[in-house]
Formats: sequence, structure tokens, C-alpha cells
Amino acid sequence: MVARAISRPTIPADRALARADAIVAAAAATFARFGLKRTQMADIAAAAAVALGTLYRYSRSKEALFGAALRLALHAPRPEIEAALADPAPSRAAIERFFAA
Repeated sequence: MVARAISRPTIPADRALARADAIVAAAAATFARFGLKRTQMADIAAAAAVALGTLYRYSRSKEALFGAALRLALHAPRPEIEAALADPAPSRAAIERFFAA
């Protein structure tokens, strides 16, 4: 039996990355609103304005999206930390501001 190639429409890589970022941001907002247990993939798809099938092309599960949302939150720059690090003299106050952030 010879497998036939299925022709799928593709989108440019930059657009795919932008869509993936939008999906993770929508997932983060949905998890914040409903929590991990109550959130369904359909909720995330609706928040990201994509079809459910499209969502599954970008992520295999809501747990994977939750992990991506956590990584996004952990790596997002925080203004309080950036301000404390920008202080030219690492004074006690700057160090306290860093750890208070």
C-alpha cells in the first residue's frame, strides 16, 4: 500500500510563532480565570480565537500549555527587578528592592 502525501496549507514561520505566542498568552489568561482543573482545551481555543483542531496542532495537551504559560510567566521581565538591577550603586536599598520584587 502506498501512502499518499496529504497537502496541508502552511503559514509563514513568523506567523506560526506569533500564533503560538498568542495561544500561550490565551492559555495563561484562561488558567488564571478558571484554574488548571476547570480549564478545557475548548476554553483556550476560544480565548485564542483559533479552532480546536488548530490548538492541538500547537500543543498536545492542556498540561503542556500550562507548562508553557508558567515558563512565560517566569521569564517575563519584571519592572521592579529591572529597576533594582539598573541602580548603579548596589546599595542596601537596591538589594532590598531586588528581593522585595
